[in-house]
Amino acid sequence: MSQGPCRHKETWWWNEEVAEAAREKKKKYGNWKKENSSEARKEYKKSRQNTKRLFPQQMRRKEGICNLRVYSELFVKVAYFNLPTEN
Repeated sequence: MSQGPCRHKETWWWNEEVAEAAREKKKKYGNWKKENSSEARKEYKKSRQNTKRLFPQQMRRKEGICNLRVYSELFVKVAYFNLPTEN
């Protein structure tokens, strides 16, 4: 049994686009298992590939936005401390 609070309360890169892809994949999986046809399996595999491709894209996109924010704040601080002084 693990102890302590959950460390991962939210996934920072999860958005509505990722959630929609995950829902669609889950739905296609259910259809494949219920129908047990090759066409349903192909649809599921296509949806699974799309979802696998989408997750890293969204993670990189969100990571880029976070890095941009950090670097812009850093630039403002560096520019503030490097202001020429008047004598």
